[in-house]
Amino acid sequence: MGALTKSIDRAIGVSVGFVLIPVFLCCRSSSKVVPTRAGTDPVSSASQAPEVAAHPVRGTALDVPDRRAIRTKLMDPKILFLIETASPASLREAAACIQRDPAGLTPHNRLYLRVCAALMQLVYPQEAVSWHVPLYNTAHPYLTALDDVEKGTYPLIPGEPDFFSDIIPPLTLLKKRLPDEVHADCRERLTRARTQAPHSLLPFLLFGYLHEQHGELSEAESAYRSAWEKDASCYPAGICYARMLVQRGETALALPIARLLLHRFPKDRAVQLLQAQIHSARQEWSAAQPYVAALLRQQPEDNAALLLHIRILVAQREYQKAHASLDSFAERDSSDKTYLLLRAQVAKEWSKNDASAHDFLQQAYRLYPRDVQVLLACAQHCFETGHSLAQKNMRSFIALVLRADAHNAQALRLLTQYELAQGNWEQAVSRAERLNTAYPSEAHQELLIRAYSGSGRAQEAISLARRLYHSAQPPSETVIVLYLDTLYEARHYREIRAVIAARSASARGTLRSIFSYYEALLSVHEEERLSLLRASLLSDPRNGRTLFALYEWYRKKKDFRKAQYYLHQVIALDPNNAQHRALSKQLDTLIGQQC
Repeated sequence: MGALTKSIDRAIGVSVGFVLIPVFLCCRSSSKVVPTRAGTDPVSSASQAPEVAAHPVRGTALDVPDRRAIRTKLMDPKILFLIETASPASLREAAACIQRDPAGLTPHNRLYLRVCAALMQLVYPQEAVSWHVPLYNTAHPYLTALDDVEKGTYPLIPGEPDFFSDIIPPLTLLKKRLPDEVHADCRERLTRARTQAPHSLLPFLLFGYLHEQHGELSEAESAYRSAWEKDASCYPAGICYARMLVQRGETALALPIARLLLHRFPKDRAVQLLQAQIHSARQEWSAAQPYVAALLRQQPEDNAALLLHIRILVAQREYQKAHASLDSFAERDSSDKTYLLLRAQVAKEWSKNDASAHDFLQQAYRLYPRDVQVLLACAQHCFETGHSLAQKNMRSFIALVLRADAHNAQALRLLTQYELAQGNWEQAVSRAERLNTAYPSEAHQELLIRAYSGSGRAQEAISLARRLYHSAQPPSETVIVLYLDTLYEARHYREIRAVIAARSASARGTLRSIFSYYEALLSVHEEERLSLLRASLLSDPRNGRTLFALYEWYRKKKDFRKAQYYLHQVIALDPNNAQHRALSKQLDTLIGQQC
């Protein structure tokens, strides 16, 4: 703490020279000491001091204390350790120890009380400063730098580096995004601070912010996790760690952290937003809405809460309300990342306008080329449309995601879906098994069931599907449909009829369409089968299974143009399916032959 030591020395009238005086006086000598004139080299003055030269000083040589030794004479090492640790409890304990100092409010005690208070207010705004913070009238580089940080300015502290001179400037990360020109300095300071005080939470927490700002998501998550695991009272690290888990699909790991934080800080906006984000990621919209509503009541202009509200509207297919809200938001910030992604989603799902969705995503990628959410949205778009974006295909975007976050569950899931769509069954099984091992979830089990079915491993598929169907009460539509698929593959027709009979009364829309589809497959009468397929399409005009079944029906009847009509709709729903494109080429040939 070089700069701090100098300031404290000045404040209490101590200097390095003063420390050396008693050392010099301890030397035994019968000779006189001839002082040198200011600016004169004592060695070159030896000829001018014959008495001293003739009778050199004799005595025991004592080590001169270094800066840290001088500092620890002024400050109890335990207190210094507590301040460097920088947890809420350690800062309170440090303040209490200083206040119990028999010497009273000495200048350096005043200084450290103010440093403790500044750290608590900057890092832990939800924690109270429970001690009296005295005035400190002397200018001090640390206090000046802390004031700059509070204003969002990255300070440069002169003098020899020490823990506080290194850790204070990076605290600016808590206030704003750092300009690129100070990234290297910030990284260097944090590295030194972590080496000097490995017990401190601050280097880990701030490294998390720096890595995240730089798009180094795996490193950011690791840093946040380290700070959180060192001390769970470091709640900013817990919020950031849980948020990053949510972003890569690990809501099961994020949920207990979020619950603990909510119990401790039920009114904190960041904690409430985290709850909403987790529930939204789990598609628990009714659970997310109260948190979003509370955030918007407190602060109607909160961009994050407003965009999350729009996301819920989109998920619930209230597209008109979502579109109006997005129009309103555009007047405020039409370049916001989440705004652009939601615009693309509404264009695709409501307007059925892939070109417009493509434009919004291209703009998002141009503005945020390293953002994982943007890269994943672009990859999903390429996968669903079969088109490239910004001269990149799905695999190119996924590679960029995995470069930033090698274990991103959404990216790995998309790669598995791609292998399934391509009919690469062995690769699909391998990817799906690894995905389930690393990130066990219902959605990933569904992918594994499809991979098993496609690869001919029917018994493994039906065993997993049956377990999934009976473990969920009630099972989701997706699980019901998947269970019917595997039963049909295994020719368990009686079980199919039993499932339909048990759930038919409450079935609507998509599920009703699927039931009609399977009833058509099980029908032995051709006219009844065609009637059931048409009924299925009435319940859900975008049911790809039914559309494909009608294609097969008309192809079998050699009505190739009607077959082509239905197959084109199938391809529009699943443009990345190579098998369907091959069938379309065959149909084109057959139609040409008929002509």
